[in-house]
Amino acid sequence: MTAWHQRWSDLVEDCLVRVGPNPFAASDEGGSGVWVAPGLIVTCAHVVPEGAGSRTEVVWRDRVLRGAVTDHVPAERGDLGLWAYPDLAVIEVADPPEHPCVWLSESAPHDAAPLTAFGHSAKLGEGLRPAAVEGRFSGWHLFGHGRNWQLTGNEIAPGMSGGPVLDARDGAVCAIVTTTVAEDTDRGGYLAPVAALRELPAARWRTMMAAHDRFHARDQRWAHLRRQQAWQGDRLDRPCGPQEEMELLGLLAELPAPDPVTLQRLFATCADDGRPPVKPLLALRDVAATLWDVPAGDPDRLLPLLRMAHELSHLHDGTGPGRELRDWTTVLATRLNRLDVLRAWRAGNRAAAAAPRGVISLQIVPGYARVDRYRLTMTVHDDPVREPRRLYSDEEPRHTLAQVREVARERLRDALCWLGGAASIEFVLPITLFDEPFDELVPTKPYTNLGRKYRVVLRDYDRSVDPEVRHDWLRRWQQLMTVDGDVRWIVCTEGLTAQEFSAELEQRPEVTVVALTRRPSSGGSVEELLRVALDAGVPVAVWRRDTCAEHDTGAVVADCSGWQFREAITGSLTTTAGLPERVRLLRNRTAGHQPSQSDLHCRGTVLLWDDPGRAEPLAPVLEPEDRTDEEARPRW
Repeated sequence: MTAWHQRWSDLVEDCLVRVGPNPFAASDEGGSGVWVAPGLIVTCAHVVPEGAGSRTEVVWRDRVLRGAVTDHVPAERGDLGLWAYPDLAVIEVADPPEHPCVWLSESAPHDAAPLTAFGHSAKLGEGLRPAAVEGRFSGWHLFGHGRNWQLTGNEIAPGMSGGPVLDARDGAVCAIVTTTVAEDTDRGGYLAPVAALRELPAARWRTMMAAHDRFHARDQRWAHLRRQQAWQGDRLDRPCGPQEEMELLGLLAELPAPDPVTLQRLFATCADDGRPPVKPLLALRDVAATLWDVPAGDPDRLLPLLRMAHELSHLHDGTGPGRELRDWTTVLATRLNRLDVLRAWRAGNRAAAAAPRGVISLQIVPGYARVDRYRLTMTVHDDPVREPRRLYSDEEPRHTLAQVREVARERLRDALCWLGGAASIEFVLPITLFDEPFDELVPTKPYTNLGRKYRVVLRDYDRSVDPEVRHDWLRRWQQLMTVDGDVRWIVCTEGLTAQEFSAELEQRPEVTVVALTRRPSSGGSVEELLRVALDAGVPVAVWRRDTCAEHDTGAVVADCSGWQFREAITGSLTTTAGLPERVRLLRNRTAGHQPSQSDLHCRGTVLLWDDPGRAEPLAPVLEPEDRTDEEARPRW
């Protein structure tokens, strides 16, 4: 055993625990476990067979502690008496003493890599006592729906189940001992890789790994030894150093856990080669791990990781972790000699900071019995952690459309003051209201309007309450966030039926934007085709709030008003990144002094920008039919 190997072994041994009956009552019974986070022990499911909710005892440094099994996968043994993959459980110890934790890694060992399995053995007749055996990684074995690794070259004894397996070359615990192949032989045993912990419920996995990362961010023993080993060239190392890695993961663990769509979008924004993630993204640490898994010797390969940390530091600017992430990115950029790149990113964020503080959402929905009355609900999304704040909500549809505009104008003034004037505004509407000029409301200064001062977009109310379209909607939005996608124009002379257009979109998943040369309510099939596109999941649509004067009169011209709008707006649609801000600036150009002819063709531009990751709007209250006169009342 090398000096490095001995140092790692000392660290792992100090994290080893015995799981099972009190050693003073049953010295030969039980198994092993390991501290992975403060108060949390990972062991095998078969070591605590009574399952989740059961109580057990653990022994660490000759101290008997009481714990409870919180997670147990699978729930019970299989038909052959074996516990199926992954055969793992989590024990939580209430009021634990100060204790160390192992550093976990999902990286697989190299072929024939030396490994050390830790656990407890009763081979010498003194009851279960700590033991360590050296072996080598020799492949894997498919068991159930997962792969167990195989350790050969030494004996895995009963009592070692649940113990950690050290890959000293990587300076990490990479697996958990599950079972022996055959007692009293050197045929070794099977191991559950650390990645198998993902079989736990997602919330438990995230909580446990966040606690693991926070521990190692403040306890530098593992980082210090990994850094020393890397300096002396005793192991292959990623270009992101061990201490940088642990510090970053600790900071990410302090941030709110984003939803899967946000994680995918963050990865797509930062990955520079279009590759998909190699594993499901359950937490920010997954995005980071995928981005830094690059060959050593090429500092530019770390730019995606630097970009991720920068994006998160900007998003959480003003918070403690946000400020620390900003410092972390500065240090890494300095080491990589890429401060110029980081400064350019930060300058770009400042230029695009017109609406970073929050989103004001106005939902306007007609009644079912009285379709000439509308219900208004207004929420403010100003914190990614808290639920949206309800600023105003009608209990039932009560307003005319003119009254809705007036109430919205008054309430918008309050919301904008609340957010300090830094907001995006979205109107969640059914398609029948898409052409209403809500962006022209004047809630503040008389010389401007809502759509020129703020990023104002529409969202589709009908789609947000229809679960059948959500899959396609998410898929096309992910396409949009990754490679922009294609634009499909619905022109003035569009001849497709709804069925034909639906069939076309099913064959073209790359379509992420539909653009209309006429407003939806201009007649013909325009509104119907737009509805087909939205139901097919297309997340972005653009049109101008006008008809095509030439085609309205039946004229046959090549360069009609709709065609001129198409020619003028096409340049803005080459990329969708920053499109809401470009539309805001376009509205100002059309209202400015001596606008260009191209800008004039875009007057009244409307943008539907429908992110499925945003909080879902509420369904309408279905009010009873209005029965006010005596004759309308039922008589019994």
